[in-house]
Amino acid sequence: MKDDKVGVLRAFLTYLSKEIGLSFSLDSKEVFIDKFSQASRAMGYDDIYGWMHNLMRTNLSSENAAVLARHLSVGETYFFRDHYIYDIFQNSIFPYYQRNVLEQGKKLKIWSVGCSSGEEPYSLAILLDKLYSNKYRSQIQIMATDINPDALDKARNGLYTEWSFRNTPTWVMNNYFNKLDNGKYELIQDIKDQVCFKSLNLATESIPSVLNNTHSIDILLCRNVFMYFRQEFISKLVECFHNALVDKGWLIVGGSEGFALSQSSFIPVNFQDTYFFKKDICRKSKEPDIKHTFNVESLNCRIPNKKLRHIPELKPPELIVKPSVSIQEKLDALFKRAVLMYNEGLYDELMKVLDEILEIDNTNIQALLLKINAYSNLNRFDSALIHCDELINKEKYNPEAYYLRGQVLIELEEETEAIISLNKSLYLDPDFVLSHYAFGKLYKRMNKGPESRKHFNNALSILVKLPAEKKLPASDGLTAGRLIEIIEMISFKKN
Repeated sequence: MKDDKVGVLRAFLTYLSKEIGLSFSLDSKEVFIDKFSQASRAMGYDDIYGWMHNLMRTNLSSENAAVLARHLSVGETYFFRDHYIYDIFQNSIFPYYQRNVLEQGKKLKIWSVGCSSGEEPYSLAILLDKLYSNKYRSQIQIMATDINPDALDKARNGLYTEWSFRNTPTWVMNNYFNKLDNGKYELIQDIKDQVCFKSLNLATESIPSVLNNTHSIDILLCRNVFMYFRQEFISKLVECFHNALVDKGWLIVGGSEGFALSQSSFIPVNFQDTYFFKKDICRKSKEPDIKHTFNVESLNCRIPNKKLRHIPELKPPELIVKPSVSIQEKLDALFKRAVLMYNEGLYDELMKVLDEILEIDNTNIQALLLKINAYSNLNRFDSALIHCDELINKEKYNPEAYYLRGQVLIELEEETEAIISLNKSLYLDPDFVLSHYAFGKLYKRMNKGPESRKHFNNALSILVKLPAEKKLPASDGLTAGRLIEIIEMISFKKN
């Protein structure tokens, strides 16, 4: 290979790792070029290096990301793969959640990362059905994500060949699949309906985030996915997963991938020589050195110049004390420290720093917003709601404040109050796109199709006027282009 081509390839591999996380080395360039050539031809390019140049000129589009993922990754799995994992779920993990979550009327939230064609999340749904039938069905949410659109389409269709059942217990095929005339096996609709499949790019999406539902997770499976990524990206992703899980939540990785968690905040728990990794904020562990990005820009508030009016249901505004220049320098340093603590998931220390900031400057909206985000990440939505009300008391004409309150109320399943808050947000700013998006999702969940489509369409009409790369306020760095893709993917699916 000529030196100029080696240089292009090296630059492109770095670009590829940044845009979709996939990692290839020059040592395996022949294998990579063979796979990339297939992707290039699929997009109508005969000159693979020319296509590399074209791709590197901009951020990777969702279409190109999907094509590359389709050709560069291998989704090889089957039902109940590594049966001992499901034995642990059946004998230890699920009984705990039955006693402490499901029987208490709470929800169990499971996320299968890199789900490929769906065998893993469907296996979990089948096992839960076998154990509890439909007793807790309304309380259990299984989300499955992948970047490969072909794999997700196959998963949603639920059609499989016998190869997907190798080493699978016979009762699975006998009780949960119907054999078709073409020799394939179709999963019964009852199980299909229990899993929600979504496209998600781990390299570019914010995790955790209310917007993509990657928050307040109880059980997170990311098995045999790390092998595609660089170590730096794996470390960052592990910390994001830690932040996405609730306290006492579980991360399950592939059998040979536990090394990636050796320097993380997770606590390894041994189940008969198989390790699951637990988030336990009360247990001390080595402080992680890889940070999950917090977008400070998203804290900027847009406040119209209007005279404040008294709102009876809220406390009167506190005395406003403007900090001096020297105090402002201290506040800036404290807030920078707070953001670092937020990124590292050090929430106890974070709260102390935020309290110190607010004691000095009771008008510091950035600190209050950060507090709301932290409480939401901790699944402490009652506390988040209190601070949302405090924020509204200080910023009565800030549409973002009512939007955040609406999102928290949705998590608390207070749908009527959530609708009131989101309506206030849109009254103050009819173009506050995230409130339209939140309404679309909420009405979809309430099976109100026309109302859901109306708000999704409103959001799209606003988004198409923005640059695709523009980051939206209060969105954890979500861009206008990405939100368009998300809405188009979910908005017109059957409720």
